[in-house]
Amino acid sequence: MQQQHTEDHSNPLDVLFNFLKKSDEDSFINSEYLSEFANSDNEEFTLLQLATTNGLSRAVKSLLNHGADPNKTTIKNITTPLEIAVQKDDDEILHLFLNHETINIPSCIAMKILRNADYKTDRIINLYDSVFKDKLDVNIYDEDGNTPLHFAVAHANPKAISYLLKVGASIVCRNKYEVRPIENIDAKILEAHLNECLEADEATNINEINFSAIYKYKTLVQPQRIKHKGKLSKDICVEKEIPQLASEIEVISYINESEKLKHLLRHPIITSFLNIKWHRILWLFYTSLALYISFCLSLILYVLVVYNNRNNNCSILLSLLCITLSSIIVKELFQIVTLNIYSYSKNFIKMALIILTTIMIFQRRDTLRIEVSALAILAVGYELITLIGQLSKVSSKIIIWRAVFLQSLHAMLWRLVLLLVLSLSLFTVVFIGEDKGDAENYSSIIKIVLMLTNVFGTSYINYQTYCIINALVIALLLFSLIRVLRAKAKQLAKNNFESDINMGRLEYISYIESVIQGGYSCLPSKIIKEILVKGILVCPYFLKGYRAAVYLNQQARVALIDSKEYSKTCIYLDKQTSNRTKQLILKQRMNKKRTVSSR
Repeated sequence: MQQQHTEDHSNPLDVLFNFLKKSDEDSFINSEYLSEFANSDNEEFTLLQLATTNGLSRAVKSLLNHGADPNKTTIKNITTPLEIAVQKDDDEILHLFLNHETINIPSCIAMKILRNADYKTDRIINLYDSVFKDKLDVNIYDEDGNTPLHFAVAHANPKAISYLLKVGASIVCRNKYEVRPIENIDAKILEAHLNECLEADEATNINEINFSAIYKYKTLVQPQRIKHKGKLSKDICVEKEIPQLASEIEVISYINESEKLKHLLRHPIITSFLNIKWHRILWLFYTSLALYISFCLSLILYVLVVYNNRNNNCSILLSLLCITLSSIIVKELFQIVTLNIYSYSKNFIKMALIILTTIMIFQRRDTLRIEVSALAILAVGYELITLIGQLSKVSSKIIIWRAVFLQSLHAMLWRLVLLLVLSLSLFTVVFIGEDKGDAENYSSIIKIVLMLTNVFGTSYINYQTYCIINALVIALLLFSLIRVLRAKAKQLAKNNFESDINMGRLEYISYIESVIQGGYSCLPSKIIKEILVKGILVCPYFLKGYRAAVYLNQQARVALIDSKEYSKTCIYLDKQTSNRTKQLILKQRMNKKRTVSSR
């Protein structure tokens, strides 16, 4: 017995291993050899590996306190103590490792921890709050593309969802099944998160001239993916992927399409981001607008001066029209290449405009002159008005006019049919027996229509001679037919015009992003790609910290946040967004006061 004690005494490492094998934690912790051999191994296990394998949490804690390396392995056993703890599903030992400063966390192990976490309780929140938010990208994903937010949403844990959103989890990350977290998030949770994305200094008076609010956008956009080189730690340097051109309004587009979330389209966080994004692509809009104005002017001048005048053959106007048409064709061809056929088919008026203009240039038959020129001018005018309608100063008027016209026309459609039938009946009774020319017959129908509407006394008008008066009367007739419902439709349009403006801008921005994303891979130079990415994206190149400051009492002027300094921009938010922001801030302050008083 004395001999055995001497052998054990001469092999202190064996003594320590024997304590662990026997699960004798008290003897192991109190051993005089522990501080010297804490980081040792017997070629098969390290002391930390064996203690973790046997589930000896006190021994693990003591080894870590004495300087044992939590990342060390042996030649025969390359499994780290952290991985062993995950395999054993030992929460206590797992937290000891995760809270250690020198721990290296393999990304695959990190995702395994998150995937197996208990999302039905607050365990996942404690896990993130104590460790992962400093060592791990919150948007890390597993082999199926699932992020921690995917897991939290799948388990319907409101607290976990709210916490992950608060620390920057993106609601737009897609897994390999194309599922995004936003698709299953409750509307109230998302609205509460958007409210939390709006911050302001409580001590500052909301009516002061320098009062500013902070808008946070991190969860709305695609995250910058991090290239994980196998391990993550607090001190390890991670490399971000090469910048890619991704859609930044995917979340807003989904909100617009979702019935349960559509009311959030007017939230200040959403409208402000849409406004900033609009200003980022404004240079593309003005380029397109200048091109269409040039084309419109050249087309109208060509029609008025050359096309309908057989004796005039001005080569300058023809050349100008050819140049502007070629520019339009190149622009549309680029869109055809980058978009699918269905997406581009919505631009049928543009296609018709190109065809009509081409016919005007190459086919100058007398029988087609008037019809082709009239249709071409109508088409180019429609496209120009639609494009100008994106400007905030005129968009509301154009949207209201469009809503009034479409709703009233739809309501009056059956009346127009009845009116036409009555007109034809009277025409048959009164004029069928008289021998008159076609022009006189057509003018008779118009007279009857006007008489039935009781708008004008038109019996004295010679429609065949005064063709301009004829056109004016027809226009007045159309507007008189819809005057009954005009007031009601206008009021309805006014109530919804702000949402319509946002939807119009959203549609245009989405279209621009689709075109640029489709042609991005075709660009030959990496420099051009980088310039395009930095010139289009809002985050993180324009808003480096995924946030912006807004001076609400300075016409809602947007400022960039650089460290603690604000640099003002030429971007201004609309009055509705500014007012809603103030209302939310006041509401937040009232809620905090109630919470404090209730305590």
